[in-house]
Amino acid sequence: MQKTWTTVLEMFEKYTNGSWHIILLAVALLYLLLTVKKKKENIIFIVFSLLFAGLYLCPYTADLIMKNFIGRSVYWRMFWILPSILIIAYAGALFLSRLRSKGVQAVLLAVMVAVIGVTGTCVYFQGHYTAKTDLYKLPSPTVSVCKLIKADAAEQGIEDVYVVVPNHLVCYIRQYDASFYMPYGRNAFRREDLTQTQAGIFSQMSSDEADAETINHLLREEGINYFVWDRTGQTRDDFDAMGYVVVGDVKGHRVYRLDPAD
Repeated sequence: MQKTWTTVLEMFEKYTNGSWHIILLAVALLYLLLTVKKKKENIIFIVFSLLFAGLYLCPYTADLIMKNFIGRSVYWRMFWILPSILIIAYAGALFLSRLRSKGVQAVLLAVMVAVIGVTGTCVYFQGHYTAKTDLYKLPSPTVSVCKLIKADAAEQGIEDVYVVVPNHLVCYIRQYDASFYMPYGRNAFRREDLTQTQAGIFSQMSSDEADAETINHLLREEGINYFVWDRTGQTRDDFDAMGYVVVGDVKGHRVYRLDPAD
């Protein structure tokens, strides 16, 4: 639970990122609580915010959510379901509506807008936008590897590409080209819905002591015709010695073609 609690605090800091808007949210909720007798609708925002805080902060519910829903590294996304902007705007509008003078309302509205602007960050400032270097938003080797395989398959008259790639590319290959067949996807990381052969391939691809002979046997058993390897040394030499056809090298990744019938 200590690890979960640490993650909860880290994700809170990552979400707020030095912004004072969380303070504005707290002030807005406090005002809604103080005026709840006069405005019964306030209870909706108050109860929802309390429930959210309980779910987010409680290590047991946080651990459950991290493991089964959104993941530990992006737990800050929980704040997406908290209507912070709506609550701040509603509380501000409710406060202004209780004032009779239109002039005072206008002045305080300007002050509120200024406070929101000052406590936030202008999205047009430098640093929020950078020149896009990857139009596909995929890890850099992905597109190059797929293009290399696709070109070779067309040249060799191979209609169906069955490919195994290093684990860091598993979730991205089919995002670029959905025509590629793969023995597993994200499910492999959860050890779900895998045949014995597929589990064996994933285990070898995950191991620091992968065995070329074992990988070769499993690839051919699964009917793989393209294989991508990103490590140098003896294992790569073993694949070369087994008759794997080197299609090309891309950013530290060697692409092989193999005939499962051999």
